[in-house]
Amino acid sequence: MLEVRLIGTFAIQRDGKPVTISLRAAQSLFAYLILTAGTMHRREKLAGIFWPDATEKSARAHLRHAFWLIRKALSSRSKSDYLVADDVNISFNASAEYWLDAETLERLRRTSSADELMTALSNCQGELLPGFYDDWVILEREHSQAVYEQKMTRLLDLLEGEKRWPEVLEWAERWISLGQASEEAYRHLMIAYDALGDRAKVSSTY
Repeated sequence: MLEVRLIGTFAIQRDGKPVTISLRAAQSLFAYLILTAGTMHRREKLAGIFWPDATEKSARAHLRHAFWLIRKALSSRSKSDYLVADDVNISFNASAEYWLDAETLERLRRTSSADELMTALSNCQGELLPGFYDDWVILEREHSQAVYEQKMTRLLDLLEGEKRWPEVLEWAERWISLGQASEEAYRHLMIAYDALGDRAKVSSTY
């Protein structure tokens, strides 16, 4: 199993062993491909996205090198063909056996239980691809943040409805600890403190 974490870090493991992609541009390319698994990307488009300031010939050369680094890193750990490529297109094989943290929230059903939400949200320890500043990353990060906030709000609503006050406090504080001063998080904190009879905490949180 290939395990990929892009939220709060950039880390790849194969059967518990680390997989290293040495070049930063290759890491970014890999992240882009796996986040859009199953989508065929034209080579000239990828070259333009990742090396916009280079000539077309140079950008295509950079792309070939980055792709070679990714394929080398993955093939050294597995016989699975994670990448699909021809002379025109490149994609990450969506049918390959892999796990991606960024997909766990996306795949949750609207009817997911609080426990299912907690399991998925526990994988979110920060922003998407910290330290990466490509234009495409900024857009994906905003989308990831929006999904996280939606699922976290849903979780706190469920925990509140089930009167699981200690867990409401734990998850609201976790949300705030990630540097996201969401009014929803503070509102749920006040409700939980009030239910637990701690009026002083209600006041200080407000």
